[in-house]
Amino acid sequence: MRALTQKRKSASSGQNVGLFRKVRSVPFFFYLLPPMISPRLHAAAAELASRTMPGDGFQTPHIVLDTHIVMECFFWKDEKAMPLKAAIEAGKIRLAASRDAFLELAGVLSRQQFGLSEEEVEAILRHTAQFSDFASPERLERAAEGISVRCRDPEDQKFLTLAGASKARALVTRDKLLFKAAKKLRRCGIEPAAPENLPKLLPDLFRAP
Repeated sequence: MRALTQKRKSASSGQNVGLFRKVRSVPFFFYLLPPMISPRLHAAAAELASRTMPGDGFQTPHIVLDTHIVMECFFWKDEKAMPLKAAIEAGKIRLAASRDAFLELAGVLSRQQFGLSEEEVEAILRHTAQFSDFASPERLERAAEGISVRCRDPEDQKFLTLAGASKARALVTRDKLLFKAAKKLRRCGIEPAAPENLPKLLPDLFRAP
């Protein structure tokens, strides 16, 4: 979540440039406030997350995106994240997701500086969910008990747990604290990476079928 508080220097379209001007005009402390989620969006995120993987799911390769990277792919459409977005939407890569991660995404998208309606937020949630498989609460609980790695930002611990629960190939983030913690998961085969570096680190996930 710390990455979402940083100022962005550029955008991929004129519309986004205007958006970032609005974001930079918001006092820094605003970003530290808990995201507010309307009942409608809370229900939508919870309903999507209820479609969990059965049994011993996650047999195919999955990756975990933190909230900032989801925003880069499906809201800001950041140029550096476009190869990753294209691979996801082409079905080459599946995302591992959880209820808590989707609730956080709904809350961030609902923030006033982004100027999105409930309908627009829900559309982004549903679009992202098309490419996601959700871990069950039981699977996440077992993973949390088995992971000794801790992130200094407790709000981001859920992404480490999700990576372990889904046996993810990568945890994609720009957050320094989360990246540092995720390095300790390399022994489990989970690679921390920024989106633009992922094709070089895991080229098999980006090859044409």
